[in-house]
Parts: sequence; structure tokens; C-alpha cells
Amino acid sequence: MTPEVNSKFQNLYREYIDSKSFRELKIVNIINDIYITLARRYTADVDIANYSHPNYLKILEQFEQHIERYYDKQKLPKYYAHKLNITTKHLNRIAKETVNKTTSQLISERVILEAKRLIVHSNSSLFSIAETLGFTDYAYFSRYFKTNTAMTPLEFRKRYIKE
Repeated sequence: MTPEVNSKFQNLYREYIDSKSFRELKIVNIINDIYITLARRYTADVDIANYSHPNYLKILEQFEQHIERYYDKQKLPKYYAHKLNITTKHLNRIAKETVNKTTSQLISERVILEAKRLIVHSNSSLFSIAETLGFTDYAYFSRYFKTNTAMTPLEFRKRYIKE
């Protein structure tokens, strides 16, 4: 992690533990700043001219916006393809050509990111976190988490809290 990004995460943590007014708004803005910084870093070497379809990036951006809005309710690529008025196969092609990931991977990454955040920064039970993320069965959530991180939610919580 670069010093710039590390500093932003430190600011985020300080704001998280503080209880000043407009705390939530500041946290959201810091997270957005981190996202933009990382997106710029990731796309700095991307040559848009190499893509055969220039509107792929626009569709990918819309897809990411839908993921951000619905990740806790919808986990299937079919839902997002329908929202974008394209086929699941075409959405997967766009994801593969632009970021070399499947639509399922992009959805899972967002779900897992939020799961990790909640596991580490909330006092909620793991069952409650699973429900918050739209999983009605904790066992399924645990398998989903382990498939994507190689550890169970409980192992992740214990490991992170120790460090």
C-alpha cells in the first residue's frame, strides 16, 4: 500500500473512532476518496483505445454502481444484466475484457469487502452480519466467505483482532 493510501486509511480509522458531528458523512467521503485514488492507480496503465467497444467502460461503471446499491440483496449476475438491459453473457464479456474478472467475481468482491468491514468494525454477531448482507442461512454465508477468503468469518475475526 502506498503512503498516500495508507494515510487515507488512517484518517478513516481516526474518524471512525471519533464521535464528532457529521462523522458518517466524513467517513463516506474518505471512502470515496480512497476508491477514486485506487481506481486512478488501477486504470493509469489501461489504454482505453485497446478495447474494441468503447462503451464497455460505461457499462462497467453502471454495473459497479448497481453492485454498490444492491450487493446486500442481489448476488446473481442475471439480476445486474437485467438492470442494464443486456444478457448475462454480454455483461460477463464486458467484465472479462475490461477488468479480466467475471461478473460473479466483481459481485463477490464487494460482498466480501463489506463482510470484512462489518466483521472487524462492528460488534454485531456473525449471524447478524450474514443477515445484513442478505444471507438467510449463516452456514451458506460462512461457506461463501471461506470460498472467497480461505477462512471462515470467525477465523477472520479472531485473526484480525489479534493483529
